[in-house]
Amino acid sequence: MKNSTKWCNLYSTESKYKLSFTPSNIAPKVPLYLTVLFLVLFFTLLYRLNASLDAKYIVIIVLTLTLPQYFFLRYLFKQQIKSNLLVGNNVLLSESGELTFAADQHWQITSASFILPFGCSLVLERNSKKLFCWVFKDSLNNRSYRRLCRLVMRQKANV
Repeated sequence: MKNSTKWCNLYSTESKYKLSFTPSNIAPKVPLYLTVLFLVLFFTLLYRLNASLDAKYIVIIVLTLTLPQYFFLRYLFKQQIKSNLLVGNNVLLSESGELTFAADQHWQITSASFILPFGCSLVLERNSKKLFCWVFKDSLNNRSYRRLCRLVMRQKANV
């Protein structure tokens, strides 16, 4: 008698965790925070390098440099938020760093992923295809976010 079902490892000893991603409240604010940081840095740098210039000219120069940057960053983050396939999905995370979106979508977290104070950047790989995702701290509950960060650090350590 031939078995019609394929064998699968249903009884794996590897722990798997269900992650529920939600839309982030931090994401729309990040471009503004980064722009203010660059604004202060540019102003301080120009003021220190060229003290003979009047402060209002320095402000004009700095605003001219940072406003396009703000709009560009805002555009990039809006595109990232729209294209983030993690939001609204339940994802399984294994101890080996594998994310499973559906039965046929298994992505591996790579060592190129990194953690920042407001979230982490995931570089996922499957069949030599790469996928880049931002996961903000408030997109997951505290336990799930810590678990994800531990796996990112483990992937970096395994290099």
